[in-house]
Amino acid sequence: MKNTKYEKAYSKNKNFFGEKPSLLIYDHHYLFPKNLSFLDLGCGQGKDLLFMNTLGHKCLGVEKSPTAVKQLLKIIKKRKLKDIRVIHSDILDFEFSDNSYDIINLRNALQYFRKNEVQKLIKRIQKYVSKKGFIIISAFTVEDPSYSAKSTGFKSHFSKNELLYYFTSKFNIIYYFEGLLQDKGHGNYPPHQHGVAMLIAQKK
Repeated sequence: MKNTKYEKAYSKNKNFFGEKPSLLIYDHHYLFPKNLSFLDLGCGQGKDLLFMNTLGHKCLGVEKSPTAVKQLLKIIKKRKLKDIRVIHSDILDFEFSDNSYDIINLRNALQYFRKNEVQKLIKRIQKYVSKKGFIIISAFTVEDPSYSAKSTGFKSHFSKNELLYYFTSKFNIIYYFEGLLQDKGHGNYPPHQHGVAMLIAQKK
């Protein structure tokens, strides 16, 4: 999933995307009762994973980048954190456990996969999230500048309401947004815009 540019970026900057949790998680964390199991697929350097752990959730992060995994393991050891683990794996290869995840977070990762892989992954997380559990997704749409750009490394973008469509049955839509968002910039990237679809859905 992650390419070599992220390996270099993570090596140079331990907080490439910042230390604060994503707004989607931060603004809606009150929805989640305490002591839930939180699975973060493509957790990167762990800003959402670490934040949810501080709220008392049992956390598991899955990340392909060996640099990010090493950085997270050092933080966990240094802070003596409990109920938090990190697995070095491509999220397509991750083996789920039956209905053992109360919250599954899949943020800004789907654009790295082909559409058939995206569809299979969405079906898998829908299957393995617990009853009344939550799925959190943030993904790029066709409004994103990368959709028409060349050589971005991105393979999939969601069309209008496509992400919402996958959750119209068997899930209650708690939050949905689709449109352009301003990114303050990260690393050497100046402020820029992204076309995104963001969703929080609860299994019925």
